[in-house]
Amino acid sequence: MYCPYCEQGKIVKAIVKSSGELIFICEECDTVWASHEKISSHTGLFFSLYADVHNLEPLWSELEVLQ
Repeated sequence: MYCPYCEQGKIVKAIVKSSGELIFICEECDTVWASHEKISSHTGLFFSLYADVHNLEPLWSELEVLQ
C-alpha cells in the first residue's frame, strides 16, 4: 500500500523497540499510524511528533521493521 499523504512511499509494519507497540510507517515521508487506526489521509502523525509524545528519538533505529 502506498502512503495517502505523499503518494510515493510504501507503508510498512514496524515495532517500536522500547515499547513493543505495532505501528505502520511510510518509508518516504515518515507518517505513522497506530495499528488500530485506519490508514487514510485523515489519520496519521509525523514520526517526529509521534517520537516526541513517546519520548523517543525520531530515528528509524528506534523501530524494528517487519517483513
